[in-house]
Amino acid sequence: MSVINTNITSMIGQQNLSKSQNDLTTSMERLSSGLRINSAKDDAAGQAIANRFSSQITGLGQAQRNANDGISIAQTAEGGLNQVNDNLQRVRELTVQASNGTNSQSDLESIQNEINQRMEEINRISEETDFNGTKVLAEDNGLKIQVGADDGQTISVGLQQITSQTLGLDGFNIDGSGALANRSATVTDLTSIGASDLGNNQFSVVENFDAVDLEGMLGELGDRDTVEINEVTYAFDAASGNFSFTDNETDYAQLAADNLPSAGNTNSGTFEFGDGSVANFEVDASGNLTVGGQAAVLTDDGVLTANNPDGRGQATLESLFTAVGQDDAITADMKLSINDVEFSGTGTDLGGATTTFDASTIAYGAAGTLDESALTGLTGVTAGDIDDIDDLAASLASSNEITSATVDGTDINIVYADADGTEFDFTDNTPATFAVASGDITPQNTQGTGVNFTNTATAAEVLSSADGEDVTVNLSSGVTNASVDFDNTGALANTGSQVYVDNDGELTTTASVTTQYGVNPETGEVAVTSSNGEGKYAVEAGATAYISSEGRLTTEETSAGERTTDPLAALDAALAKVDGLRSDLGAIQNRFESAITNLQTNETNLSAARSRIEDADYATEVANMTRAQILQQAGTSVLAQANQIPQNVLSLLG
Repeated sequence: MSVINTNITSMIGQQNLSKSQNDLTTSMERLSSGLRINSAKDDAAGQAIANRFSSQITGLGQAQRNANDGISIAQTAEGGLNQVNDNLQRVRELTVQASNGTNSQSDLESIQNEINQRMEEINRISEETDFNGTKVLAEDNGLKIQVGADDGQTISVGLQQITSQTLGLDGFNIDGSGALANRSATVTDLTSIGASDLGNNQFSVVENFDAVDLEGMLGELGDRDTVEINEVTYAFDAASGNFSFTDNETDYAQLAADNLPSAGNTNSGTFEFGDGSVANFEVDASGNLTVGGQAAVLTDDGVLTANNPDGRGQATLESLFTAVGQDDAITADMKLSINDVEFSGTGTDLGGATTTFDASTIAYGAAGTLDESALTGLTGVTAGDIDDIDDLAASLASSNEITSATVDGTDINIVYADADGTEFDFTDNTPATFAVASGDITPQNTQGTGVNFTNTATAAEVLSSADGEDVTVNLSSGVTNASVDFDNTGALANTGSQVYVDNDGELTTTASVTTQYGVNPETGEVAVTSSNGEGKYAVEAGATAYISSEGRLTTEETSAGERTTDPLAALDAALAKVDGLRSDLGAIQNRFESAITNLQTNETNLSAARSRIEDADYATEVANMTRAQILQQAGTSVLAQANQIPQNVLSLLG
């Protein structure tokens, strides 16, 4: 059919020419960009995958740079530590030199001066060594270096504060002379010692002193140490374990004790019968007796034993001296002899030393006979008439009193006292002994008359409060206002007040001191704003706060020099700490280098994977472009011919 309105052939030619033109455009775009995927329409899925690869590759590249920064900061810290090590090695060399006995005091001072300078240099290195604003040796700090493209892929770098203080060398001294400069306190020091934050840069520090008992007090003292209470000096002899106080007067009474039992402890004792047999036993603070660690019982025959076939109750100090089959008890006041110094229980003034015991009742009468030689001089008793304790009980008037005890070398001597207060002492041949447990001991000097030694409890509760061996108190008759009280808890008190030991190791009646400090927000300086301390604990408002070599808060600029114990060992420990940190930093550098190598490998593999997805294959694209160009030329020629077809219709009109 011949038509002129619609040229189908031309339309087909145009369509094919457009397609080849698009193919040519795509090929040329890929060849010019080098990418197979230039937009999501080229490959939507491939574009998404390649984009994720791109983010990983970018992250891995940055992680490598981070790891290099980690190496740099570790190298910076190690460089500072190397200088610290050099200074410590020199200090150790000087310390070895100072340990030689040929040095004069002047030599030692010169050596100490150089050591001090070296310590200051270590502190300067610590403060000034930094990497990009980060102090690498001035504080404990854990840095996390991101060495991966995802969360949690980090390596931690542990930085430590390296100063003379953290190395255990604060106040390092080889001869104990001179003064050491205290460092300025910081807000960190306040918080580290438990200061309460009051707000507005104000902090409150409460120093609570420890209440001290006799054992604790002696534990705080060294040889020839002295303490002072109410202007009376107390001295301690570490060799003998004696604690004493006196003045210039020569007339004094002495109270001493060996191996005193303490409340809650078990002490050994003996019970000797008239036939010479002896039963060994133990007694606790409650007066309960044991034999060989088993509950002891007292038989009808007066035998103390752990064998209990009859199911008897456990023997006590009281039952030990209860007459078999007899209900009457003999009450007793005591006469106490400790270390050959005797104190009477009658209230009578014996040469300026008076001992008073409150009334205490102990029942006597264990079966067996008394040693008659011990009864010599006893008013109203004939030795030949006494065969056993029952006879003795029958012979004594109710107002007469008896007691007896020994515990680990501490003697309490038997004393009889008649109604007139006459005393009879038969110490040397005491036939029966027992252990005492707890009670109040109050040696005190009042108005220069001597010593009052008071038991406010029962006879079974006499000596527990003073704990320790060879404890001695010398009370001069010239001392009128001093006293040392041992209450039933073993606490030490002065004139009725609890005694404490302060931070200087000195005894005091001050329980605590509260001091308020202010921190300058601009300079960080710490200063006292107020305090309730009095006497030696008083501080002036506005005083600058320092930290001593012992780590204590003070307003003193310097501390007295004190020779470092085992100085070479202290230096070796400091060197070991530095070496340990250097080793850690060296190992961290190796880890970073390993991480960088691994990151490079991962980046290479991911880049190759992304390339296979989005990069153009030039061989393919050149072939596609050539084909598209040929099709373009052919399509153009064919389209030109197709456009001439309607002209052929004109020949029909001709």
